[in-house]
Amino acid sequence: MRLQQVFKRNILLAAAVLSIISASANAGNTAIEMPIADSVATVRELPLPNIPPTMRNPRERAAYLLAHFWDAMDFADTSASRDREFMEQNFANFASVFPHADTTAVTAAIGGLLHRAEADKPAYMMLAEIAEKYLYEPDSPLCDDNRYMIFLEEILRSPILDEYEKIRPAYQLNTARKNRTGSTAADFAYVGRDGRRRTLHDTVGKTVLLVFYDPECEHCMEVMASLRDDDTIGAAVSDGRLAVVAVFADGDRESWKRLPDVIPDEWTDALDTTGVQERELYSFKQLPALYLLDEEKRVLLKECDLRTLSQSLVQRFQNTPVGSVDNRVLQ
Repeated sequence: MRLQQVFKRNILLAAAVLSIISASANAGNTAIEMPIADSVATVRELPLPNIPPTMRNPRERAAYLLAHFWDAMDFADTSASRDREFMEQNFANFASVFPHADTTAVTAAIGGLLHRAEADKPAYMMLAEIAEKYLYEPDSPLCDDNRYMIFLEEILRSPILDEYEKIRPAYQLNTARKNRTGSTAADFAYVGRDGRRRTLHDTVGKTVLLVFYDPECEHCMEVMASLRDDDTIGAAVSDGRLAVVAVFADGDRESWKRLPDVIPDEWTDALDTTGVQERELYSFKQLPALYLLDEEKRVLLKECDLRTLSQSLVQRFQNTPVGSVDNRVLQ
């Protein structure tokens, strides 16, 4: 099922979910009928649970919604549990509630879902694939390594999979744990065009934007151009609040020397000399990979898209005019 189709339908659900979990103290709890757009293919969806009317706190309501989201689902009914379109749409609905609930509630809900799915191994395996598609693949609007890690940890504890079947989720979990948001970014050495050798942790900047790129990647060049033309980034670099380090992670010095002049003079044009990819200090889902770090080199954003980066920078630099990142490259 195409992500665009699911999320076009999911936009409608998100509005309904927000109305449910944000119910005012004066509003009663009533069953919600989901709006369906004529232009969106109809996929059967699980009914949303009725939240007790005495429950008013939005995060508590979201937690209740997650805990009871799959109550009407019988995983032994393979006509539903093995129906990929049905499961994808309902998983997207389920995951859309994650941002509104506490991590404890999300973890419990994910554990409960996977436990239910153990009733049918093929359905369980398909559910794991769907979770990867929506929470791990970078093109998904719901992509979130931290929440996907919860799935992976539960999958690795499951008795339904053998050791061979756990190799991939174990590798993904190890990868997702690297340079996660809030952790200190892995240090590595690089050399600049001036010949000076530095390390990431020695790089000066109140905020540091790491851009790992491949010059032969057309999308990398489009993103670099958008970053170069962004007013917020330009102003922050000029007054020293932001340092941009563009890292050619291939490690081939001769290829790096022959690169066309695509890196602005105000940025650090760097060649990785540590072997970031070979040593798997950083694992990239795709290039370019953008990391935003604070002054202590703690990860603020990991492999973010341009829109998320732009919004974060505007929040950090509130006195700087909103930038003009070209979101056409996000399509």
